[in-house]
Amino acid sequence: NRDVRGIGRELNVAHVLEGSIRSQNKQVRITAQLIKVDDGFHLWSETFDRNLSNIFEVQEEIAGSIAQVLVGELGLAHTVIKNQTSNMQAYDFYLKGRAELRSRNDVAKSITLFNEAIKLDPEFAPPYAARAIAYQVSSTTLEEERRALQNSREALVRDPNNVDILTALAAGLRDTWQWAEAEQVFDQALAIDPDSSELLEDYAEFLASVGRFKEYLEVSERGNSIDPYLPPLTWAYFSALKLDGQYEKSIEIVTSMGMIWEGFYPEEYGNLGAALASGATERVIEQIRSMNKQLPDPGLREAAITLIRDEGNSEARNLLRAAVSDHGPGKLVEDILVFTGDVDFILDSLVTNLKTRGASDTEAMWRPEFRPLHRHPRWEEVLRIMKLPDYWDQTSWPEYCRRNIDGRISCS
Repeated sequence: NRDVRGIGRELNVAHVLEGSIRSQNKQVRITAQLIKVDDGFHLWSETFDRNLSNIFEVQEEIAGSIAQVLVGELGLAHTVIKNQTSNMQAYDFYLKGRAELRSRNDVAKSITLFNEAIKLDPEFAPPYAARAIAYQVSSTTLEEERRALQNSREALVRDPNNVDILTALAAGLRDTWQWAEAEQVFDQALAIDPDSSELLEDYAEFLASVGRFKEYLEVSERGNSIDPYLPPLTWAYFSALKLDGQYEKSIEIVTSMGMIWEGFYPEEYGNLGAALASGATERVIEQIRSMNKQLPDPGLREAAITLIRDEGNSEARNLLRAAVSDHGPGKLVEDILVFTGDVDFILDSLVTNLKTRGASDTEAMWRPEFRPLHRHPRWEEVLRIMKLPDYWDQTSWPEYCRRNIDGRISCS
């Protein structure tokens, strides 16, 4: 019960389709109208009274009617794609799976739903495509990444030009550090659908991982303007703004949408990042004291404050180290340890994770809070594990990293 014009402005679109669906026994009545956002004018409206058993025909009829309006009155090129299944239950499972996958709240549940759709109609390609993305998103180890990659290749046989499958394949190649191959598949997918939000999210993370930070910001910003309610895409834009030093805007972008997921509270996290980047000890302490959501354990908060004031306090340092080892607060505690000079410990942890678990968020390793690591001689080991120097030799090196005359790699 909101004003359509307000919804249109919030979503940054020129037209909105609204309507209602009522059903009784085997009959369904669908009303639909296409509305201009700027003045609320109805470009088209129609009521469809149909038999529920032919709902897919009704769907195609409505889509065709809207397409005629878009092409005829607005002059837009628009293609109507025929449904690829006649099994309504399979289609229902697919749509529910897409909703679960998009929210990222329960990716395992989305995989179950896609499997149900495939079981009901093995020739229906979209659930294979969506499942490929779900497998890729939920992978946390190198072994799982490789399985997800294989699933993407198998799905691609069914639909070689499906952007979702290509996105999952490219992301899988990225997360197994096959950078050049990943870039080729990303380019292929972008040529088909440059406005796919799932694609732009994964491509932005690829750009960040290989150190193309300006493009990272451009792509994530464009993706966020297209689809501001896809959580991982908003996270990518948030991270790109942080990397560019735009801390206030990064917090504003996320908090204005009320986006909190997986215990991530962007205002607290972003404010701490800005404080750490400033190097001002008291500012960092002030932010840590206020982090009762992002860092709810008061013992860890006090340990962090103690360590910042006294870097020689081994008890506080060991408490924070244990939190990193247990994969508890994760990046937050890592950043505090780096700030207090515990660079070698974090590098040891990072190298171990890369060798045993892989890294599905390699873009996060370039975050500003990790700059002391980037300047450390051992950062070369991290880059070599991820095979980034090989990729840079094939393409071009980022301006902040170079291969020296003696063959060693250093970053500034």
